[in-house]
Amino acid sequence: DETRGRLFAAATGNHSVEVIDLVTSKGEQSIGGFGKPHGLVWIGEKEQLFVADGGKGELDVLAGAPLRVLKRVPLSEDADDLVYDAEHKMLYVGHGGTDAGNPPAIAVIETETASLVKDIPVAAHPEALEIDEKRGRIFANIADKGEIVIINTKTQRIEEKWELAGARGNTPLAYD
Repeated sequence: DETRGRLFAAATGNHSVEVIDLVTSKGEQSIGGFGKPHGLVWIGEKEQLFVADGGKGELDVLAGAPLRVLKRVPLSEDADDLVYDAEHKMLYVGHGGTDAGNPPAIAVIETETASLVKDIPVAAHPEALEIDEKRGRIFANIADKGEIVIINTKTQRIEEKWELAGARGNTPLAYD
């Protein structure tokens, strides 16, 4: 949160989201009650923090001072990495495809109302997500299948799949 000089950190082992004051370097707030917080996105124009909670299988929307949960969007287990498409005001969240038997997917969440628009099915649990804002593409790492899927942000559909020879189990992804 550049306006208020705050840093948000998912403290997965502590089941909390920590808010750190960047001027004083001190904790400002510790928000507990999460199962396994993972991906975080702050949308400054809405003054809302979106938290993917893999333990509870949901996306939580927080706002206010101090921050508190406004809404919970049900997803499925292992909801973790996410990326924000500011042009279309959509959030993409990887979930499912792990031990609970829910199908693997990338949820498309409309951030104005914090509602699920659709699930984009993928071959296995999606790990890292990155965005190419210039070309309107989301890259999703489907690590257990050794592939990257490319989603068009206008159509919200997979346009391409890149197979990665010898790269199964790769979790991180970065776009430059």
